[in-house]
Amino acid sequence: MTNITQIIKCIDEYLIRNNQPYITPAAANEILDKKGLLPDSKDKSKSGLPLRRLLRGRKIPHAYQVGNKWHIPRSENCPNIASTPSAPKPESRKQTAAKPSEKDDTNICNIDFKTIDNLRRSGFSGFLSVATLRQDLSLIPDIRGVYMVVRTGGSMPKFLTTGSGGHHKGEDPNVPIEELRTKWVEGTCVLYIGKAGDEGCGATLRSRLRQYLRFGQGKSEGHKGGRYIWQIEDSDKLLFCWRPLPSGNPSETETSLIEEFKHRYDSRFPFANLKNGHKCFHD
Repeated sequence: MTNITQIIKCIDEYLIRNNQPYITPAAANEILDKKGLLPDSKDKSKSGLPLRRLLRGRKIPHAYQVGNKWHIPRSENCPNIASTPSAPKPESRKQTAAKPSEKDDTNICNIDFKTIDNLRRSGFSGFLSVATLRQDLSLIPDIRGVYMVVRTGGSMPKFLTTGSGGHHKGEDPNVPIEELRTKWVEGTCVLYIGKAGDEGCGATLRSRLRQYLRFGQGKSEGHKGGRYIWQIEDSDKLLFCWRPLPSGNPSETETSLIEEFKHRYDSRFPFANLKNGHKCFHD
């Protein structure tokens, strides 16, 4: 009998160990086959088929599709996975889809924004540096969701008078260093909270963060929001993390995250957030 809980645990451990946002069925099935948890097909042309059957049967409910390709992220995107390893009935999936914000906000009240471990437990993955993502954007899920910019270390960084941000529509993105110091929030690793995609907006985490990263390279891109991070001296070492929301409402989740942050940090916004949310820019 297939042990779904052990399969999910094995995939989670691999993703954490390799700092990957997700894994494909073929790669996951190879790992599970070696562990003896899910024997792969002996037919090489059908490699990964045993796991794809589980995915199609919704036995791994936190997995999602991008086009016709399956992606399996860490199970923290499905908080109650340990107690509900099997798929919900079609009727219950329809009911859940009708109220996406309830599902998407499940862990928000448990986020304290202090450590990466806390963010991981709340369903965020990735935690890849600006330098790494500029080399390979395919590491970012091509799906809508919410994301954060994270900095380890804690103490206030050194700020630059002129950062690397682009001049979009002729506007200078830089602000006085004293303003940056005033905006700095002690006791949190989160510098910025953003979202990608909504109804009527085709943006995905990959396309949105592509804009953000290009803006930070001095390009004229429509990502003025969060521009303060590019005046941090070691901005290429900042980390990006994300939480895919394939059926949820990124705007509602983003707003809830920012409000929870303000609740915990004396009504202050994250360092690089200037207001609740931002407009959706089309690529």
